[in-house]
Amino acid sequence: MKPFLFTLTCFLSISLFGQSPFEIQLDSIGQTLLNAPTQSQRDAANERLIRLIEDEADESLFGMQQNYIKSIGVFTSADSLLKVINWAVPTNENGYRYECFLLHKNAKGDYKRYKLTDTKYASRDFQSISATDYNWPGALYYHLIQTESKLQTYYTLLGWDEFDQLTNRKVIEVIWFTKSGLLNIGAAVFKPYNDPIKMRHVFQYADQNRMQLRYDSLNKRIIFDHLSPSSRSLDGLYEYYGPDFTFDAYKWDGNYWVLSEHADPDLGLEKSKKDFKINPKIIAKDTVLYNPK
Repeated sequence: MKPFLFTLTCFLSISLFGQSPFEIQLDSIGQTLLNAPTQSQRDAANERLIRLIEDEADESLFGMQQNYIKSIGVFTSADSLLKVINWAVPTNENGYRYECFLLHKNAKGDYKRYKLTDTKYASRDFQSISATDYNWPGALYYHLIQTESKLQTYYTLLGWDEFDQLTNRKVIEVIWFTKSGLLNIGAAVFKPYNDPIKMRHVFQYADQNRMQLRYDSLNKRIIFDHLSPSSRSLDGLYEYYGPDFTFDAYKWDGNYWVLSEHADPDLGLEKSKKDFKINPKIIAKDTVLYNPK
C-alpha cells in the first residue's frame, strides 16, 4: 500500500472552534480509520463512520464544512443542492477502497440520500460505462465543479485512485440527476478530438510518477498533464506512462467538456522578472542524466 498523498490525510492540528459535536466525532473516527494498524480495526472504524452518517439528519449533513474535517472529503455544489462525502479505506490487498455518500436536494426542498458502492474492479471499460449508486467506479475526489447546459445541471468531480500495484489513476467524473431525482454517474459530455464521446475521462500512469489534474478557475477550464509512455514500443502499458511536459485542457462550451490540446498552463497569469530567474545549480542538477559509477 502506497502512502496517502492528499491533503485530506494531513493530520494537522486545527482549532475546534466552530466544529459541531457531529463534525468532531466524524473527523475523529476518520482519523482512526486512516491510522489503524490492522485491517480489522480499519474496517470497524469504517463501519462506525458509515453508521454515524446514516443516522445523522439530512440538515446536519448538509451543514458540514470541509474546513473542520481533515480525514474525509466534504464538498458542496455552487447551487447548494448537492453534498458529497467521500473517503478512502486503506486495505492490505489493493491499496484503497472508497466510500461515498451523496445528499441531493430537489426543487421542492426534499432530500434524497445515496450510498455509493465501489465497483472499480468489476469493469475495465471505465470511460464508457454509465453508472449509478450500485456500480460506482470508486475514487477519492478533491474538487467539485458545477456547469450548466440548457436542460441539465452537471456536477464534475476531479478524483484520484491507487488503481493497482503498478499504476495510479486520475478521473474526471460527472454526476447529474433527472427531473424526477434519479442519480446518474457518468455523462456523454467529454468531447476529445477524433475519438468517441466519453462518459468520463480516466488517466492511468506509472505509480512512481505524479500527474497534475486541476481546475483553472481563472480560465474556467480543467487543465492536466498530457501522459505518454517512456518509449513508443510501450504504448498501452500504463505502468510506463508519465507527464511529457505538455498540457491539455477541457473547457465547458455549454453542452460539452471540449478538449483543447497543447494548452498553456500559465494562460492569463501575470508574471514578474523574478519568475524567469534561472538558478545555475538547479540547471546543472537537472541536466545530469547519467552519473557513471
